[in-house]
Amino acid sequence: MINIKHIFSAVPKTIKKIDNLKNKKIIKYSGFKKVHVLKNKTTSDLVFFCVKKFFQKTKVKPNKIDALIYSSHSRDLEMPIFSASIQNKFLLRNNIICYDLPNSCSGFTNSLVHAYALIASGLAKNLLIICADTHSKISTEKNLKNIIGDACSCILIEKKINNSFFYDIGVDGKNNNILKIENKNKNKKLNMDGLKVLEFAIKRVPKTISNVLKKGKINLKNIDYYSFHQPNKSILDHLIKKLQLNRDKMISTFDYGNTSSPSIPLSLSKIFKNKIIFSKRFIFCGFGAGLQWSSVITTLKKTFIHKIYYL
Repeated sequence: MINIKHIFSAVPKTIKKIDNLKNKKIIKYSGFKKVHVLKNKTTSDLVFFCVKKFFQKTKVKPNKIDALIYSSHSRDLEMPIFSASIQNKFLLRNNIICYDLPNSCSGFTNSLVHAYALIASGLAKNLLIICADTHSKISTEKNLKNIIGDACSCILIEKKINNSFFYDIGVDGKNNNILKIENKNKNKKLNMDGLKVLEFAIKRVPKTISNVLKKGKINLKNIDYYSFHQPNKSILDHLIKKLQLNRDKMISTFDYGNTSSPSIPLSLSKIFKNKIIFSKRFIFCGFGAGLQWSSVITTLKKTFIHKIYYL
């Protein structure tokens, strides 16, 4: 029913290296030797840069977009919705579906489910997903400061009748205080209980992967590639081992930090830069803040994955 037509990503040029002896344990656990962070710039600067480059390089006409989803927990203002600012700046039509989806870690996969619903219902034909998070600005805890990076990805979704789409989605609001953004003294602060997030991922991800495979009646060996949200290398290694995945099929990157919402499309941009994926079946899995999770199985057909651009 849908196909990913373009994947386009951007990150800040500013690099924060993790190179002193005290942080060797963090590097070993997280896999991040450096992170890319916004410095002296706003979330809007990064998003507008990425969207502008997207329209320039893909040659997609803004008036062809009939739905826009901004998936993020990062906005310069609480109100108005930031997706409306994007619509206005890039002269998208007024008669489009336009909303913010604050999902972070599961933002990409949840947005794909939303895109599927909108296109399957006939409400949209060409949908633009923008995944962006700039959590480095609110990561004050020592361990988080060394692993949180900033990024933005634009994903164009098109209607494709002969392409299958399967998903599994869920939420556990009971335990969502283990990963949250708090307002303290008028300042936002990202807090995370790393051990409990690990426990959540190890427990929930295998279940959602099993569920989506059953829904699609697909054997894991018939999946060409997997790409999961990358909170850190240790969690990903645990999941690869528990699910008995072929590591060569795992698409991931630890060159930019934990970037939350755009982590999956960013990893594709890193590995498949400036390549067209003609017909490959992927499993995508996002999990984290909420506590939310979602898994998607779909085939990328003539999907152009662009190189990463730097602001």
